[in-house]
Amino acid sequence: MVTQSKGPYTARKKAMLEFFGAKNARASTREARTKKELNEVLASAEYQHPTSIQVLEVFMETMDVPWRLSTQIDLISKRNAAAQKKQDEQSASTKVPTSPESL
Repeated sequence: MVTQSKGPYTARKKAMLEFFGAKNARASTREARTKKELNEVLASAEYQHPTSIQVLEVFMETMDVPWRLSTQIDLISKRNAAAQKKQDEQSASTKVPTSPESL
């Protein structure tokens, strides 16, 4: 049986859904902790033909990350590191002297 969310972020999810216009935020939020629960949610009419925004929180084991998601996370991390390095280099080259000795 798929349950409505009861975790610590339920109030935040409810507020988010209400912000986006959900009429019944609690009914629009579900959790899936097993493959069976996930399949039940995905097969439900509410998710196949939604009338409002839906939130589905999927729980997985710590290291149970699909390889595509893992690859995407690595790509984003590398892109963010490169952007940070570029920003650091730009700020280092445009430093303004703060004391007479540095002139």
